Amino acid sequence: MIVTFVAPSTSFPTGGAIAIYEFANGLARRGHEIHVVHVDLFGDRIAEVADITWCPFDDRIHHHLPDDPADPPVPDGDAVLCFDGRLPTGGGALAVFVQGYKVLPEAMEDALYHAPCPKICTSRFLQRMVIEHGTALDQAVFVPYGLRHDKYRVTAPIDRRPPRVSMLYNNHPTKCAALGAEALAAARRRIPDLEVVLFGTSPPADGVPADMTFVLSPDQDALVQDIYNTSRVFVSSALYEGFGLAPVEAMACGAALVTTDNGGADDYAVDGVTALVAPPLDVDALATRIVELLDDDDRRQQIAENGRRFVERFTWDVAAEHLERFLVDHLVPGNPAPTGPSVK
Repeated sequence: MIVTFVAPSTSFPTGGAIAIYEFANGLARRGHEIHVVHVDLFGDRIAEVADITWCPFDDRIHHHLPDDPADPPVPDGDAVLCFDGRLPTGGGALAVFVQGYKVLPEAMEDALYHAPCPKICTSRFLQRMVIEHGTALDQAVFVPYGLRHDKYRVTAPIDRRPPRVSMLYNNHPTKCAALGAEALAAARRRIPDLEVVLFGTSPPADGVPADMTFVLSPDQDALVQDIYNTSRVFVSSALYEGFGLAPVEAMACGAALVTTDNGGADDYAVDGVTALVAPPLDVDALATRIVELLDDDDRRQQIAENGRRFVERFTWDVAAEHLERFLVDHLVPGNPAPTGPSVK
């Protein structure tokens, strides 16, 4: 098949962009001809593909940087996969990735959820949301995310980590990062020697909370080695999460997860088994769950190990095979898949 991905290509890493690139890489590895058309996200776009240093591309992918990223031409092919409601003409059968809920501006998200084409939903929660918004069941297809396990892995023993908790700080309102920081501050009052490390692509809008460390745009090695692999616990405080790559990355690196019940976490956060789960918007409950793990190190280690094993199922080869199956069975029927590696 010839498949074109219309991708949001910004100068900084975002989970949604990384996922689209990895889907493209996975299909290229399976023998398909893959094109990536790089368009802007909120007015920001790369100048050249080499600017994307945070996600390596398969050498077989064809890249396009159109002169008009708002109305990009797409090459002829079998399928075009987009990330929002802006649907190009031509290029093959259309489908859109749904990767978030109440994250995009309302008009953009409304166009995405009501786009007249199939929706590729990257979590079970998102599949439920698009169906609730009127998409037919057979047009809302679940295709899971993956993870690079050669990168996100345990390099520091789970049982010998400092009393440190980390959290991705995203200023978007649905991520409730200030609430998460408030819960972390409450946990520090109960455990005075607790270290808190926040990180993100922009500083906290209200400033870095007292007695917490903020790391701006850590490179991938620093994120894996200096943050995930030194953390006993990773915290996710979102009201809504489409999936949540950072929590899964942290779990793969041996951090025990404490998360809100935010929708996307349902795919990996089994309360009391692979994570501890708190109601959203409840500072006291989130703080209590953090302290529970830090006060009971045997339980913390067991949750961390359970989580690490659980997220081994998320691989980009499995994700690409799911996407390929959708394309062959639903979007471009009659176009057989090439003989690629079978993923169980």
